[in-house]
Amino acid sequence: MLTPCSFIGMFGPDWPRGGEIDIIEGVNQQSNNAITLHTSSGCDINTWGSMSTTSLHSSNCNSGNAFEGCSTATQAPFGDSFNAGGGGVYAMQWESSGIYVWFFPRDQIPDNIKSGNPDTWSWGPPLTTFNGGSGCNIDSFFRDQNIIFNITFCGDVSSSSS
Repeated sequence: MLTPCSFIGMFGPDWPRGGEIDIIEGVNQQSNNAITLHTSSGCDINTWGSMSTTSLHSSNCNSGNAFEGCSTATQAPFGDSFNAGGGGVYAMQWESSGIYVWFFPRDQIPDNIKSGNPDTWSWGPPLTTFNGGSGCNIDSFFRDQNIIFNITFCGDVSSSSS
C-alpha cells in the first residue's frame, strides 16, 4: 500500500555522516509534525528547553542505523491540521550548541519574521531543542546541508501509519 509522505528538511553529504535535519515530516493522515535528526554513530542528544508538549522518542540520532534517528513528537500541526489552521511558519536555527525548531500559527508569526529580520531570542522556547555538547558535537555531525522539499509516496515503510 502506498501512502503519501511529506518532508521538508536538510541533509549533508555521504548520508548519514553529514547529518539530516527533518523540520517537517509526516505520513498519510498524521495530524502532528515529527522533527528528527539522523546521524552516524556517536550523536546522543537531549531536548531540554523544548516546549513541554514535545516528547523525545530516542536520544540516539543513529537509532535504527540512522533510519529512525532521534525523533520528537510535537503538538505542532501537519497535513490537514496545518491547512485547517491557515498554515504558519516553521523556523530552524542551526548552531554549534544545538539545532532548534519553532512553529508559529499564521496569526502568531512574529513581526521580525515578517520584516525579514528574524530574532530567535524574542521567540520564546523552541518547539524542539536538540542540544549538542558532550553527547553530540553538532559541528562534527552536521555539515554542508542541502535543503529538500519532498512530497511523495512512502510505500510499505509507512503502511502501518494512519
